[in-house]
Amino acid sequence: MVEFMIYPVSAIMKFWHFLLASVFGVDPGTAWLLSIVGLVVTVRLIILPTVWIQMVSGRKGQLLQPKLGAIQEQYEARTDADAFKWLQEERKKIHQEHKYNPAAGCFPIFIQLPMFIGLYQVLLRMARPSEGLDTEHKAIGFLSPQDVAEFLQVRFLDVPLPAYIAMSDERLAQLGTTSDLVVGVNSALVLAACAFTAINMAFSTWRSYRTMQWDSAVARVLNRMLATFVVFVPIMLLLSAFTAPLPLAIMLYWFGGNLWSLVQFTLLTWLLERKMPLTEEFKARRDAAKAAYKLRKKDHRALGWQIKKLRLKSLFQPQKWSENSQMIKDMKAEATAEQQEAKRVKKDNARLRREATKARREAKKQGQIE
Repeated sequence: MVEFMIYPVSAIMKFWHFLLASVFGVDPGTAWLLSIVGLVVTVRLIILPTVWIQMVSGRKGQLLQPKLGAIQEQYEARTDADAFKWLQEERKKIHQEHKYNPAAGCFPIFIQLPMFIGLYQVLLRMARPSEGLDTEHKAIGFLSPQDVAEFLQVRFLDVPLPAYIAMSDERLAQLGTTSDLVVGVNSALVLAACAFTAINMAFSTWRSYRTMQWDSAVARVLNRMLATFVVFVPIMLLLSAFTAPLPLAIMLYWFGGNLWSLVQFTLLTWLLERKMPLTEEFKARRDAAKAAYKLRKKDHRALGWQIKKLRLKSLFQPQKWSENSQMIKDMKAEATAEQQEAKRVKKDNARLRREATKARREAKKQGQIE
């Protein structure tokens, strides 16, 4: 897949360089720099419709949560053999009514990911040829060995595109630059890229928080993970830039790509909010689920504090240790019993549905029903 995507991505870069250098008369070195910008913009524009499809599909799924949630609650309360079939039919009706396909948001990634990998690999292979910087170069897709050689001679703010922060002083001297200059230029680009990434991810986490299913433990965990990534991902980018052999060409790509992502996400989110705003029905269900979750957390914390107080009292009143221990056990048992009762009802209903389905299947085998 990677090798396959090298060709279309390299063709885009080749086209931009030809257009800038041969048609508009731009200096060849400057044309290669601008070709990186042109490459990023072109690839992002190609996948832009797929990004919009993902966002629209996700928003449709969010707006349908109240209806789908109500159906799920009815299903869990039923114990007949037709329950699951009814659930599937009702879901299908709602999806068709609102022209919603749950799989629509998954397909675009199969277009986006290869394009991103191809773009990254083309720039990385041009700036760090596998055969080395000082030998005859191999073609990279539609980019000829001469194109690669010209690209390696390009400088940005007097820093060669192949230079990276962790490169040895001797190698930097051979490229005609210094460590201080490389660190200054590369670090400025990667710091800006990290800032764009952090802002974009924080914005994405906030949007996810607004539409989170509070009654879903998985959704809550994923949202906390997103919040962690807001700090973790930029730090990893920064460490990679300073320790890994990532050349200036990649830093330029990170800067441009992350800036584009930030602007794109902001504009598309604004457009989505105008075209498909959150309904009052969705907000009411979200707020109710959030309030119920917060109340459970509050009760859990209150129980925790009561247990801690009883344990602290036991330290100063050893004669009441047995009494306090029994009280702690009773409180824990009561809290556990409430949770287990809700689970028991669901399990019993699921068991009754399975038994009803099995009974119907047996009746069909015996010819008692059609």
